[in-house]
Amino acid sequence: MIVLYIAALLAGPALAVRVMVAGVLRLPPAGAPAEAIPARRARLSPALGAAGATVFGLVGAAMTRLAVPGAGLRFVSALLAGAVAVGGAGLVLKLWALDPRAPLDPEDDPGHRLQGTPATVTRAPSPTGNGEVAFRYDGVRRVLPARAVDGRPLAAGIEVVIDHVTDGVAWVEGWARVEARM
Repeated sequence: MIVLYIAALLAGPALAVRVMVAGVLRLPPAGAPAEAIPARRARLSPALGAAGATVFGLVGAAMTRLAVPGAGLRFVSALLAGAVAVGGAGLVLKLWALDPRAPLDPEDDPGHRLQGTPATVTRAPSPTGNGEVAFRYDGVRRVLPARAVDGRPLAAGIEVVIDHVTDGVAWVEGWARVEARM
């Protein structure tokens, strides 16, 4: 049985490293609509499996090493400890880490996803209304209504940089002003 516990103890962290390297975020492929992002919910996943295997192996190996009598007792205790680890990690994910109001990734907040993207003014904004910018994102040409961040006039055809997007409107700044700050 010690071989099983040691194998689980080694497999748990190895699986955890694989999860970290592969990434825990499941973002849609380039060009896919935002609706393609899978719903986040607590479910049995490789990350939870890694936690369970590690705790199962650790408790089982420790109880065997300490010569706790009864192989069945050691196995059931290790199994219960692993299940508690999976349940606890799942509860933490559900109550804290998987807040449905939070973006999948802070850097993937829809309002800032396009931040720093170069664009071209295709229709100049008026002082009180929106203009329009065109840009490429994920290899696709896109167009958004636009306004200047600082309220300065923007002529059609000039290069701008998207600062953020709010309610479908790109707030932009002229490239010359951005370049001057660099």
